[in-house]
Amino acid sequence: MKTEKKKTLRGSALFTVVAVMAILILFLTGTLALATASNSRAHKSYAVSQASYTARAAIRAFKEGMTQDADLAATVGALGESGGKAVLPIKIEMSDTTMGRLGHWDTSDPNVWVNDEVILESVPDKVDWVYDVNKKEWVSWNIVKLTSTCRVGQEEETVIAYISKHGVPGETQQSNNEVKGLQEAGGNNYRNGADIYGGLGIGLANDHPSSYGGKNSFKTHTTLTFINGDFDYSTSSVAFNVDDNDSGTKPVSATVIMGNFSSSNDKAFNINYTMKNHFTQKDIPYLYVDGLFYSREDTTVNFTSGNDSPFNIYAGTMYYSDIFKATADLYLMDEPYTSDVPDSAKEYYSTGYKLMADGFPQLRVPASMQDKYPSGWPDGQYWPNPATEEDKTIAMQDPANIIEAGLKVEKGHSIIGDYSGSGKEKGPSDKTLKKWAASTFTRTDDSKIDSFGGTIFCNGDLELGRVDIYGDVRVKGKCTIRGGDTIIHGDLVVENAYDATGASGLFFENGASETCVRGRIYTSQGTVQDTSKLKDGYSLKTGIYPDYKMYENKELPNVDIVESAYEINSDGKYVYAGETYDSKPYIQCKPLTDDASGITIGSTNPEIITTSENTIFKAFPDGRILDDDGNFEVTNQKKVYYNKAGEECTESEATGEYYADASGNRVSRADAFVVSFSGEGTVDVNTYPKGSAYPEDMTREKIYGTSDGKNAAPATKIITTLADARKALGMDNNGYFDEKIYIREKPTSKIGGTYTGAVSDDIVITRPNDNYEWYILDNLNLSNGKKIIIKDNPSAIKPSSDNIKYQGGIIRFFIIGDVQVGNSVIGPEKIIDGTIKDITYKDDFGIEYYTGGPYRDYSDASDPKHEVGQDTEGTLRLNNNCLIVGSIKAPYLDIGFEQGEGSLAFSYKNENGSTVTNYKPCIIGNALVRKVTDAGNGINLAYTKSGTSAASDNGDETAVDPSGTKWKFQYYTR
Repeated sequence: MKTEKKKTLRGSALFTVVAVMAILILFLTGTLALATASNSRAHKSYAVSQASYTARAAIRAFKEGMTQDADLAATVGALGESGGKAVLPIKIEMSDTTMGRLGHWDTSDPNVWVNDEVILESVPDKVDWVYDVNKKEWVSWNIVKLTSTCRVGQEEETVIAYISKHGVPGETQQSNNEVKGLQEAGGNNYRNGADIYGGLGIGLANDHPSSYGGKNSFKTHTTLTFINGDFDYSTSSVAFNVDDNDSGTKPVSATVIMGNFSSSNDKAFNINYTMKNHFTQKDIPYLYVDGLFYSREDTTVNFTSGNDSPFNIYAGTMYYSDIFKATADLYLMDEPYTSDVPDSAKEYYSTGYKLMADGFPQLRVPASMQDKYPSGWPDGQYWPNPATEEDKTIAMQDPANIIEAGLKVEKGHSIIGDYSGSGKEKGPSDKTLKKWAASTFTRTDDSKIDSFGGTIFCNGDLELGRVDIYGDVRVKGKCTIRGGDTIIHGDLVVENAYDATGASGLFFENGASETCVRGRIYTSQGTVQDTSKLKDGYSLKTGIYPDYKMYENKELPNVDIVESAYEINSDGKYVYAGETYDSKPYIQCKPLTDDASGITIGSTNPEIITTSENTIFKAFPDGRILDDDGNFEVTNQKKVYYNKAGEECTESEATGEYYADASGNRVSRADAFVVSFSGEGTVDVNTYPKGSAYPEDMTREKIYGTSDGKNAAPATKIITTLADARKALGMDNNGYFDEKIYIREKPTSKIGGTYTGAVSDDIVITRPNDNYEWYILDNLNLSNGKKIIIKDNPSAIKPSSDNIKYQGGIIRFFIIGDVQVGNSVIGPEKIIDGTIKDITYKDDFGIEYYTGGPYRDYSDASDPKHEVGQDTEGTLRLNNNCLIVGSIKAPYLDIGFEQGEGSLAFSYKNENGSTVTNYKPCIIGNALVRKVTDAGNGINLAYTKSGTSAASDNGDETAVDPSGTKWKFQYYTR
């Protein structure tokens, strides 16, 4: 009995074990299946996310390329235009294919995958509308689509960016996050020189113009130097260089002085560029002085030197009482005071102060400030250090600082040459205003400026003494000529329209006489006889210029498709080869031969179908529609024009009014007319053939704007204004920099590290995969050859442009306190180890520097000066052969230099296309700072486009290309 019972129990246990094991197997199998499914979903989610990330990163790389490369931006702008391409593949390579494979399916074979390309295409039926604040109207932006597709494993994601293109660069110019060269929100005096490329701005945020200067080896190579105040230079090594630009088309160079401009030594502007094309007034490089243009001392001033290309000098009033030499046109803009205005009511420019050895103006404390500065008044002490820039500005305008009354210059009363006419024997060869080089006389607006250089246009009164002027002298007010050896090779025009007495307003003194005028004299009084006439055989013509060509483009019939090859459907449309057309289809013809026997046509590309009966083929410079290789070009234009170099040009560039000699050659107006001497009679100014003595379109209001900050109209505007200069930097009219561009709050996220105190070893930073990463420099002391080395991220997408010199995200430094860099480098590994020895102005190294400072929080709309965030400002001091690379975007940062050269030498290609060898910059990139506090041996800055690439997480971004054209990117995931 016991045995049977045990057997029964043993069988039940075995059954129970088997049952439990079966249940466990089922459970484990289910769990494994669930885990496998979860892992599959996780892998799919990762692959989709990674593919989307990489596809978007490729678009950002392309966007960065547009901000660097004007040609790439122009290609986007031209996409889909008449006769141009509508679809364009763009190559973007991946360094690490584990991040995904960029590419697209081939449009001609959907089974073929094309690697390393994104697709750019026009969207002809889509526009974006924006409100143009300058035109005050809604304008349409055409749309271009950029499609980026990435595959990770079996997953595929596509990101599309719709790019809005704006068509008018400059007029609605935006900030493109770029700082051009060296820009100072405040300002300083460059008493130990500088060598600045790209751009220079001084005092841009100041409410009142101040006083600055340049000494020793002070050199600029800029497209724009803008000085918001007075500027004085006093050594012969000062040089404002006017160079060619890299594109080789129009020159770009402007120097704007918003106060007075004074010189006390030789040299100023080196005119190095060559005018290669037709030009207008807006194309001529210039110096603009809003106040007084003068020299304080008896000195030789070769104000311009070089190749005598066109150059304009605009000034309120001019006072050069001794030697002055230039090849330029002078426009003196200040109007004169009428005869009934008492001296007490007139405004005067003061030349009574000058810069002392430390570069500070020689000032006395005004009586109005004697309580604030008692030690400086009234005992005659000079004021060493005003507490604020505003105090200094007020002092400069106070009568206490007109040290010598004889150095006051009446506004609107210009003086050139010997002032007193007593005892000075310097002849006219020492005071010359020369014409431009003859090779530059190809302009498109002769009727407007009608000058070939060497002409004085004076909107006020003018005094001349012993001056040799190769052009005309045209004076709106009175004109006084002193000295018998004053020579005017052109006409003398004295309008004197404001004088109620009817006097001519022309006075010859101290032996001067009418024989000094080689042309004709026009005044408001005298014998009326107009003796001007064309030389025998010369004529005025209208039409196409000599050596230019115009061809009627050839319109040829397309190949007719036989009627049996197509059918007409119920809608009345034509169906051919599976495609539907609104009207009868044709095969576009192709020229096969074009010779003396005529043109033969055929169709070897039957896939090109058109509904036009004819196709227009453009004529090449030889008049034929086939070039030497048998190529042709389709157009929708009836005519084509070529200049004498065989380059295509517009009708307005090729045709117009011109003077021709007896052989039909184009000549200048001056060469076409008989020279009329003053002895032939004084001519009534009302018969002057060129209109007003001072050109109406060249007044200060027309070329610059008004004193209240209103810009001139675009049709006549020439001069870059303070508002323009501020806007290009992302600054408003109240002097506030855009805090979205110039970040001033200490970052709290995406921080890769914080460095403080003395550094005992090199700091090595690897870029993030994409976007940006912050590093805090808090009272850092980087010295004794220690470096901050920034390494590329090998897994990131390769740059879309050869000029983007980094791989990965942007490195941003935030400077707090006193940061010192001595005998060291902050920059990319490839710069530091010598891999990169050649740099160009187009390069971007993906490094940015910021500091704390006041910024607008817009919490109080009634208080435009409301500021917050003033507790994290910094200073940056570079000592002993230092180099920093990148863009300094810090309008509250004081920066000091104890060096003139950096520690490394480079071959640097600048904006004029030339290369400077063995150049040792202390900054490679650009800098916006509050001021340069010290520059013991000057500053060398090699401008590059660093900092133009915006790092953003937004799905709606903007970019501004080098021309100033704004582009908007809107992202969509498909």
